[in-house]
Parts: sequence; structure tokens; C-alpha cells
Amino acid sequence: MPLRHRSVAVVLLLVLVLWVGLSGCSSDKSFNAVVLSNTRGTLVIQPDEATNERKSSDRITLNTEGVAVENEGGDGFPGTDIQEGARIKIYYDGAIQESYPAQLSGCSKIILLDAI
Repeated sequence: MPLRHRSVAVVLLLVLVLWVGLSGCSSDKSFNAVVLSNTRGTLVIQPDEATNERKSSDRITLNTEGVAVENEGGDGFPGTDIQEGARIKIYYDGAIQESYPAQLSGCSKIILLDAI
């Protein structure tokens, strides 16, 4: 293969690898859940019945420290203010640690859907 064709192939391969890598970073998963308890920003939640997360566990814990928490209007507030019984939407990296209750550590955003 001539040097020019080899250089083009290497550049195309690098672009492909970069594109795949960047698209993987921006593809957070999300699911809806009900808050069962909130102890100083550590939530115990129950994923909605039809979600894949519910197949992993009926209870999941997550810490809201360092996580963007907002209402549907985009107004932010502390995770410690989320009330028991509230419905939330959780954005995370897709990893759930196997324990009971399960643990979600890659949470990037929580949206309060409705409060009780």
C-alpha cells in the first residue's frame, strides 16, 4: 500500500475511534423512580416497574452529593430537599453495583418530576 493511502487509512481509523469514544461519553441512560427515603441526600429509590433497572433490583441507593438536582422548570435545589414519595428521573452512566439494595454511583442528573 502506498504511503499516502496508508496515511489516509490511519487518519480515518483515528477519526472513527474518536467518534465512537465521544459518542459513548454522551449517552447517559435514564429511568424514572419513586423516592422511598432520603437521609441527608442519600436516596433509596424504587425504579418504575417497566424499567430495566427494576430488573436489576427493586431498591437502589444513590448519593446526591455533586449531582445536578433540578425541577422540570430547570431550577436547581439541594438533593437533601427531595421528599419521600417524590417521582424523579435519574440520568446515569448505566452502571449499577450488585448489592442489596443495589447502588448507583455514576449519577449525573436528577429531575424532580412531581412531589407529594
